Amino acid sequence: MARETSEQAALPGDHETTDLERSGKAKAAGATERRRVEGLREAFRCAVERLEQIIDLETEALQQHSPADLQAFNHKKSHGLLEMTRAMRALEPFPSDQESLASLERLRGKLGKNLLVLETHLKAVRQISGIIARAIEADESDGTYSARAFKSVAKS
Repeated sequence: MARETSEQAALPGDHETTDLERSGKAKAAGATERRRVEGLREAFRCAVERLEQIIDLETEALQQHSPADLQAFNHKKSHGLLEMTRAMRALEPFPSDQESLASLERLRGKLGKNLLVLETHLKAVRQISGIIARAIEADESDGTYSARAFKSVAKS
C-alpha cells in the first residue's frame, strides 16, 4: 500500500503542471498581452488620426475664409484630446514604438499650423471689432467730451 502511495505522489496529478504546460501557458499569456498592447496602440493611433482630421478641417475652413463653427470644432478637439489621453493612459508606460511617435510628431506639426491660422484669424477679428467700436463711438458722440474736440478748440 505504501508503494502505491509513493507512485501516486510521483505521477503528475490534477493539481500539478509540467514544465511544458507552464511554458505553453506562459507563451499563450505573452501572446495575449502582445495582442492587447497592439490593440491599445492601434486605438491610440486611431485617436490621433481622428484628432488630426478635425484640426485639418478647422485649419482649412479658416484658410478658405468660409464660415466655421469654432465652438463645434473646439468641442470636437476637446473630445479627441480626451480620447487620445485615455488611450495613452491605457498604454502606460507611454508607447515608444516608431509608428506612435511618428503620429504624435505629425499631430504636433498640424497643431502648430492650426495655431498660426487661429492667431491670424483672431488678430483680424480684433482689428475689425476695433474699427466697429470706433465707428459706433464716433457716430454716437457729439464731440463734447472727445480729445479731438479739445484739440480743435485749443488751436483757435
